[in-house]
Amino acid sequence: MKKILTLILCVAMLCTMSISAFAGTKTVGTGTTDLGDVSAKYVLQDGTATYSVDIEWGSMAFTYTVPLIWDAEGHDWIPDPDVKNASWAPVAAAEGETATNEIIVTNNSSAAITANVSFEAEDAYNTVTGSFGEEGADEAELDTAASHTFTLTLDGTLAKEATTSTKVGTVTVTIGKVEAAA
Repeated sequence: MKKILTLILCVAMLCTMSISAFAGTKTVGTGTTDLGDVSAKYVLQDGTATYSVDIEWGSMAFTYTVPLIWDAEGHDWIPDPDVKNASWAPVAAAEGETATNEIIVTNNSSAAITANVSFEAEDAYNTVTGSFGEEGADEAELDTAASHTFTLTLDGTLAKEATTSTKVGTVTVTIGKVEAAA
């Protein structure tokens, strides 16, 4: 009988003992404390692009000059009827200002951008055209902290009734993001 009693007592003692397990969990009894290590890692997250672009405009003011010729019969100066002799020129900019016919785009973004410019004549002045140089000069891709200057040139004819500064068209600057190469 002593053996059976001893066996029951051993089983009861085994039930009250804590057993350490090394599979990532710890068993502790009441009234005890346990410590666990905490780990951390500093990671720089890829930032999403932030866009900030400065656009500096010249005044976009031009003069259309038509040379005068002497009318011997009427004894007066008259505009040269040959429009090939007429010319467009940007108005001179004040010292320290952006040239009258220039648009400067500066990329302050965290990513590269595209800048496109276009000219559209007013309906009443559809004989006036605007360009920014050779083909392709109306667009630019700018890396971060880069600048690009677009230079507007006007061509065509202007009605003689436009003797004061008159809106003949609109320049549009369109900013876009550079698409990642596929």
